[in-house]
Amino acid sequence: MTSGRDFEHPLAPVESLLPKPEISPEQVVFDCFVQTLQTAPLDDCLGLFQAFFVGYDASQCPESLQQASYQLIIANRRTGFIAVLKRCCYLFIETCLNQESIQHIAKLAHLLLTSTSQTGDGSLTTERFQDWLRGFVQTEECRVFRVLAPPSETNQRTWGDRYVGFMLFAQVTNPQSSPEQQRASKLLYQLFNNRYRYRLVMYLSTKGKMTATGESIKNPTLIEDVALNLIHRLVVKKKPSYPDIATQFLAQTDDHTFATWQPYFVDYLFCAMTSPRRLKWLPDKVLQHLRQCYPEGDSITLNQALINDVCRNLIHYLLDPEHLQDLSHPLPVLMIQREYLTLSILLLKLVLVAPETYGELVQALNLLLGQYQDQPKEECQWLMGFFETVQVILALVLTAPQYCPTVPG
Repeated sequence: MTSGRDFEHPLAPVESLLPKPEISPEQVVFDCFVQTLQTAPLDDCLGLFQAFFVGYDASQCPESLQQASYQLIIANRRTGFIAVLKRCCYLFIETCLNQESIQHIAKLAHLLLTSTSQTGDGSLTTERFQDWLRGFVQTEECRVFRVLAPPSETNQRTWGDRYVGFMLFAQVTNPQSSPEQQRASKLLYQLFNNRYRYRLVMYLSTKGKMTATGESIKNPTLIEDVALNLIHRLVVKKKPSYPDIATQFLAQTDDHTFATWQPYFVDYLFCAMTSPRRLKWLPDKVLQHLRQCYPEGDSITLNQALINDVCRNLIHYLLDPEHLQDLSHPLPVLMIQREYLTLSILLLKLVLVAPETYGELVQALNLLLGQYQDQPKEECQWLMGFFETVQVILALVLTAPQYCPTVPG
């Protein structure tokens, strides 16, 4: 018979009887790098990154990483390897930006792009990791790292690299991006955007002459000085300003039904255009498109949500690369006529009355870039002309924090 004293012993918690969840090798790798970033100098973190991802050397890796590498190889977890590689890269970039150590970002990018020159310990793991890494480096997703790395014979700049900010913005708002990628991309976007705006404003204010500190600011755009000064005069010095015009337009929205608002909205978009005769057809084209998309007319409630939807619709209508094959569509006609300023101001006016659509605008620009960035530079002069113009206008007018990407919660 069981002694009553046996019941005095406490029972083991139920949790201790359950099988412990197995930690994936990818998580082991990430946790190791997190700990290293928290406790070691950035150079040591780069050394560990090189010893594991780039030129695998077991003698330079802690036991936890050695075991993780074995699991990755045995299970052929290429996708997991690339995923944790990206998480570690972007976490490192975020840390560098927070510590204002930009040079270490360039070192990391250089390591990635020169991975084939790393010998490691010559093991099967080294060979397999380098094969996986080589495949990643050749993808479009690695374009950001190519821009961050110093230019060289093996890392030559392409015309599309000038507009990497579009891709960074898209990465911030992409739900498939890891939290590390979203945060680092936001910081990089802010860095590039602020640097570009500073150089642009300084160049316009000094006219390229030497500053009081002895600094000579170069034109950060590919636009000639005469055209750049014209854009500056039309966009910044214009009275009333474009933001003021947008505010006045929104203040009078309550006086309209949706049916009467549509032509009023089109009038707002095309008022004070620089080439009214050449563009006489365009307002009717836009109004026709709106009436086709919103045939319900006055049965729709006119509010800010609807205005946002209309502006979002027009952004995609004006920038969808599929429309470039239709010569009756505004996009190819404006590009053929080199009406870059007209299209850029239209997009600016849309965003000013619907700031929430700024993200859609940048993503639409990124989509347009993605369609042509592998084409020769000589064949994309029209697109570069548009991108240069729209970048200048957005940088000069949209300076508020609301025009910065928000990391999804």
